[in-house]
Amino acid sequence: METVDFQFLQKFMHSHAAIVIDDGKQYLVENRLQPLAKAAGLPDLHGLVTRLRAERFGDLHRNVLDAMTTNETSFFRDTKLYDSLEREILPELLEKAGSRKLNIWCAACSTGQEPYTLGLIFKEKLKIGPDRVEILATDICERVLDAAKRGEYSQMDVNRGLPAPMLLRNFRQAGRNFSIADDVKAYVKFRKLNLAEAWDNLAPMDLVLIRNVLIYFNIDTKRQILKRVKPILRSHGYLILGAAETTLNIDDTYGRVIKRDATVYHPLP
Repeated sequence: METVDFQFLQKFMHSHAAIVIDDGKQYLVENRLQPLAKAAGLPDLHGLVTRLRAERFGDLHRNVLDAMTTNETSFFRDTKLYDSLEREILPELLEKAGSRKLNIWCAACSTGQEPYTLGLIFKEKLKIGPDRVEILATDICERVLDAAKRGEYSQMDVNRGLPAPMLLRNFRQAGRNFSIADDVKAYVKFRKLNLAEAWDNLAPMDLVLIRNVLIYFNIDTKRQILKRVKPILRSHGYLILGAAETTLNIDDTYGRVIKRDATVYHPLP
């Protein structure tokens, strides 16, 4: 890949998704975009970049964003966190919510395993129906959102973290895939949202999960995202980040709390 083309793609991803592609990651760009260039009938990545430069923002640009977005996820990813959610965090938030609906936001939800895991906890463990809970799941990538809405997963997907009895009770086999039950889907609403842009029409949230996302942003973007989260997070609410992420030395308006074996953050007055 030519250096000038790689630099263009670095700027393109940062401008449209605030994602930082470090120098030396040409191999990553090539692996993800070469199939896209071929599918678009272009001879190579230089031809792809040439079209991106020449055309107004459209489907090709969106496809590049989708291809370059990391979408690693699984059911019950980080068992300690989900144990803390089931046994302490969610019961506490439900109690504080009283008669109103509990609002949860799963940002960068990818193909939906995280919000559906929460739905399974509410249904199976807490015995709380979707009339009392609404999980908003968002992502910048339309392709993974479409997959999340379908709720169909491969054998490999359901084998990663999902207990077999829970699989049998809440999925039906559809050919080689497994389709999640409608009563679990009922907890979740999906929406396209770019964390690097302004957020409109978000309800006050009791719980916000932005896990394993901030690591892809520079420090200024991390600060902007954390600053935008705070006004929509209820005073008793919690922010959950990935295990390798923190608000410390980035935004001092959050306090750190340990809930069983999980680290969460709450907005300081």
